[in-house]
Amino acid sequence: VAAAIDWADCVLFFSEGEGLGIVILDTLARGRVPVVRRAGGASEALPATLDDCFIDSDSPAEFADRVERFMRDPASIRERVAAAARAMRDRKEYGKILADQYRKRIGTGRTRVLHVITRMIVGGAQENTLASVAFVDPARFDSDLWTGPQTGTEGDLRGRAERIGVLPVYFPNVVRELNPPRDMLATWQLYRMLRRRRYDIVHTHSSKIGIIGRLAARFAGVPHVVHTAHGWGFHDHMAGWLRWIYVSLEKLVLPMTDQLVTVSDETTRVGLAAGIGRAEDYALIRSGIPTGEFHADEARGAEVRAELGIANDRVVIGTVGRLSPQKNPLDFVRVAAAVCAKHERAHFVSIGEGPLRAEVEAAIREAGLEGRISLLGLRDDVPDLMRAMDLYIMTSLWEGLPRVVVQALATGVPVISYDVAGTKEIVRDGKNGFLVPPGDWESLAGHIDTILSDKAMRTELRHVCSNEFDLSFTETKMVHDLEDLYESLMTTK
Repeated sequence: VAAAIDWADCVLFFSEGEGLGIVILDTLARGRVPVVRRAGGASEALPATLDDCFIDSDSPAEFADRVERFMRDPASIRERVAAAARAMRDRKEYGKILADQYRKRIGTGRTRVLHVITRMIVGGAQENTLASVAFVDPARFDSDLWTGPQTGTEGDLRGRAERIGVLPVYFPNVVRELNPPRDMLATWQLYRMLRRRRYDIVHTHSSKIGIIGRLAARFAGVPHVVHTAHGWGFHDHMAGWLRWIYVSLEKLVLPMTDQLVTVSDETTRVGLAAGIGRAEDYALIRSGIPTGEFHADEARGAEVRAELGIANDRVVIGTVGRLSPQKNPLDFVRVAAAVCAKHERAHFVSIGEGPLRAEVEAAIREAGLEGRISLLGLRDDVPDLMRAMDLYIMTSLWEGLPRVVVQALATGVPVISYDVAGTKEIVRDGKNGFLVPPGDWESLAGHIDTILSDKAMRTELRHVCSNEFDLSFTETKMVHDLEDLYESLMTTK
């Protein structure tokens, strides 16, 4: 960028809004003439002696007229730019300009909020956290994100974070696995950074960082500590001794927590049943989705089917999730085998990656379903892929609140799912989908068989999904609830 500025005599800035206008300041400091649309932080970027460098619209004609005026009397504008540039090259003066702009841009009194999560893989908890950082009101809250560096075959959200303006700070010793030496080091590093940064609120997400992050925050003297249980770190499918450790750690750090947030009523029930706190310690803030992205569009769904090479007369049954033990993708293959044996027009689609990929591929080959199941891997067009589905199925063995189920329903796709935590709060059995006990893949396949055999039922299910979506599951509602929570915490000592 510096080289490009040096090549120019004049640099044009058409942006409809800047933060601090750093590149404008760089242009001026390098002695080049900036012509700037007067908007946002750009309005504060130039001294009064260069007011004629501002344009009050984005009209190319007005920019051209201003450049032509400067070309008619280049000495005058260059002299004024040079004087401003000399001031800019003084470090104290430059720092003062930046500080003044920063204060004018953001004002004072914003609440400093830090979100901490173990890793930024593709997942519901991570999407929730990213939205919490990016979309709370920036006029009231200054939000940051800290995380560990681990990713995996599931993919990661670091690129998406950068695209929406969230730049995480990475702590190399924050890892998902239990590792006492690294966990102690990570806790110490978090503590030292928190002592320097002086946040008003630390909000932790996920089990591992939820424990060490709350410890570090409380010892660092952070006034308010929040933890969201997107799903507990303990569950019925783990060894009893390991479950006991996780439950004990949650009980240990609960007194250090000003507010415990859950994403579903069932997550609250599980926590209370495990002896973690009392009902008044919990607040429900559902993991909301961006309904602007997830909505029905049959025409686009047909286009996506064509792109995937799926005939328009096929009935598409899909799922989205990591190929991991929790998501239980082998049951997805078992369901597909049972349904495909009865319905020749059924086609199954799986979106996601993970450590069980090879096992899933082997199971598909063994069942002879190579042409009936499409493994699409990681995709960044999930809303469009959901529009191509007729039914959505979920075979997870445990969840907190499965956002993909909410996304499918918002897109107008009926859901047949295992009855795990959170699902019955959004899936109304027999209305917009069906729920079966976890592991009962035969019943899940049976419901699909019934729906595929009854077009009127399929049409009615889709109608309910499209017209009766529960707005308490929107991202907007989630963000507003978070803002209310933070405001209430800041009014208490």
